[in-house]
Amino acid sequence: MPAEDRRVPAHPERLLRHLRHLASSPATDPTSDADLLRRFVRVRDEEAFATLVTRHGGLVLGVCRRLLGNATAAEDAFQAVWLVLAQKAATVRPAESLAAWLHGVARQVARNARRAEGRRRRREATLFRAAPSPRLPDPLDELTARELLLVLDEEIERLPQLYRAPVVLVCLEGLSQEEAAVRLGWSAGSVKGRLERGRARLHQRLTKRGLTLSAVLATATAVPSAGAAVAASLLGSIVEAATLLAAGEALPAGIVPVQVLAWVKEVLQTMRMTKLKIVLAVCLVCVACAAALFASLGTAQEPPGPPERKAEPQTAQPGSAAGSPLAVSLIQLIATPKAFDGKYVRVWGFVRFEHEGSAIYLHREDFEQALTKNGLWLVATDIPAEGSDEAKVNNRYALIEGRFNAGERGHRGLWSGSLDRITRMIPWEIRKPK
Repeated sequence: MPAEDRRVPAHPERLLRHLRHLASSPATDPTSDADLLRRFVRVRDEEAFATLVTRHGGLVLGVCRRLLGNATAAEDAFQAVWLVLAQKAATVRPAESLAAWLHGVARQVARNARRAEGRRRRREATLFRAAPSPRLPDPLDELTARELLLVLDEEIERLPQLYRAPVVLVCLEGLSQEEAAVRLGWSAGSVKGRLERGRARLHQRLTKRGLTLSAVLATATAVPSAGAAVAASLLGSIVEAATLLAAGEALPAGIVPVQVLAWVKEVLQTMRMTKLKIVLAVCLVCVACAAALFASLGTAQEPPGPPERKAEPQTAQPGSAAGSPLAVSLIQLIATPKAFDGKYVRVWGFVRFEHEGSAIYLHREDFEQALTKNGLWLVATDIPAEGSDEAKVNNRYALIEGRFNAGERGHRGLWSGSLDRITRMIPWEIRKPK
């Protein structure tokens, strides 16, 4: 049996020593999140998974505590998040952004748990014909700090993934920009630029809610990360359950609460439905493109007997370097890239210039939600100087002419192709019907 297919056997003494080492120095392990995930996926390495839980445990438990406001429920939700990861570890993309992924899953699990608790209270109130019993005071209810951090969690979740990843690492987990760059596999410049733009968006949104980013981040820094100590007490059962689930084995009775498994099942089902919706949307786009193509072919009528013409001088073909660019849609380039590879094209879309991330997207919402597959990378373009032609099309819909390259997909292959040798960029005015 190949080494990568063998499960790493459980050694309680070795694992216990590893946990003690992590508890004493959780931030000293230089191994990246991507490598730890890869080890767990390939050989179900318990120590790798334990390192991830210890590294990000404070982040996950903090999110659960702020949403649920109850220590016991928060610990149950905390376990559920890691059991979801155990079954979805191979699908985390990009793996370097695991912290942002965990932040989102923790909020999803905690929201589900809060709704379930609300339903239970309403059922009990109806059954006994009494008002819902007030929630007992909890030591976690430091209302001012907790409410501020709840708002911060909510706004961070709304950021595009490119901004959310560095914000979570630096603002919530306390890493320096250099440490975040190593963790994410980005250049220091990329982390700095995306972190600044993420903070700018947070500042803008928090200002609308009557808050300042500096005050909220100061609260996040002041509140101690109690998650690490609690995570250590749960670590053994979490790692054992995660390893069994990843191997497709049944969990022994009592290893985790039944309610935790119910929350895990609910989140996994939601993830499957979301993936199905995305696949259906892509299929609908492809069908629409194919229908439009066949319709255009069907309407093209050839004359029954064209008269003979004198030989005309050969002209440059559309789409060639010497000819006029082909007017195509981004959907056509994304759906059928080989048909236009190497052609000079004219496309319309939402343009955004960023360091190592300049691109043209189908819609503004695709950029805001970091749906990079719905766009093309713009080669050799960076943040434009103020007053330049590029600045006139930045952050708005525009027309761009250049050569399409289906094989070049930008930084870490995030986009669906690229445009290079760009010759024209002008704003595209969308006129609304009167």
